[in-house]
Amino acid sequence: MKIQFNQELVYPRQRELPEWVKNNLTQFHTKVKESTNKNLSIRQLQDELIDILESNILHPKIKIKKVLNSNEIGNILNKTEALTTDIEFMYYYYLLMQAGFTISTIIPSSFQPEALELPKEFVKEKDELVKIYESSEKTTEDAMEFQNNVTKIAKKVKKYFEDNSIDVVDLLNSGAKGNVSHIQSLLLSVGLSLNSFGEINDVISNSHSEGMTQTQFFNGSSQAIQALYAKSSDTAKPGYAGRKLSAITEGIKLSTVKNCNTTKYLELKIRDSKMIEALIGRYYKSKVGIERQINESSDLIGEKIKLRSPLYCKAKDGICERCYNEVYIQRIKATPGENIGLLAATGFTGSLVNLTLKKSHVGITLDKEEVDFRQEIKDM
Repeated sequence: MKIQFNQELVYPRQRELPEWVKNNLTQFHTKVKESTNKNLSIRQLQDELIDILESNILHPKIKIKKVLNSNEIGNILNKTEALTTDIEFMYYYYLLMQAGFTISTIIPSSFQPEALELPKEFVKEKDELVKIYESSEKTTEDAMEFQNNVTKIAKKVKKYFEDNSIDVVDLLNSGAKGNVSHIQSLLLSVGLSLNSFGEINDVISNSHSEGMTQTQFFNGSSQAIQALYAKSSDTAKPGYAGRKLSAITEGIKLSTVKNCNTTKYLELKIRDSKMIEALIGRYYKSKVGIERQINESSDLIGEKIKLRSPLYCKAKDGICERCYNEVYIQRIKATPGENIGLLAATGFTGSLVNLTLKKSHVGITLDKEEVDFRQEIKDM
């Protein structure tokens, strides 16, 4: 969405609100108050608030499809922009923002009580897994099999949330916080508890919603303390690596040359779809010797490719666009002479910091290997 701002376009709080904006907000708050006094269920209240939004806040031609989530709000704003002038759009944006603050204090838009009530079929599946594990020899293989099978149930639960419009899935799909493992620990099983040597000392079959025994809680707390210690002791490593990377790359600029026509390539194997996503916009040499650009539909998983890389760029005054990433350069609107080296160093540092912070969630790993930051940089 692109809005052309000018001197006449003033944010609503910096000027007197038009009467229609004031009236819409007044009517909206009055009707919301009436709805909250009707003793409705969460789902009924949500449906009624959507009707009030459509009649008092949104543009007359816009209707909410099913549920009010982040994707739907994005669609509403895009449609509003297409139907209004810049000034009108800012007022509708203001109305929606004010309504959002009100609604978010009334109903849980990211978590509902229904998210804590699993259908009996999932509970039964989990109970069967617990029985199988309890009757086993409780070896490491038995524990890992239990963990993997519980994860499979958690994925089914996530799909159930999506199919039934239970809003907790919006949080899980946001990319900012939450995943299947959180469903697993909250509703099915906390999972494996490891000691400081990376050995399994307990399989916590209870979930957080069920509550743990004293022994399970002690083992879980012990592992959490170990994870926090590991996290704090390793915090300095990515920071130091980041400073070194910044010092090394501070003089690397974007070249005036579009394509240096280098004949050397970086050979690497494409592991998964995430790796393809990270390489979108980069060029590689195909099997027929032609350079092609990687995109979302590139079918390269499992293949070894020859990638155009800044490591082998022949440009004299920096890194050429093709060796760096044409798509990324266009997105950040970089021009020749800009310091793209520091941008790359910042990207590496962010990824390394995230690896360290994950220790507070993952804890001590089963393979007992320390994070090799040099290898992580090579992999990235």
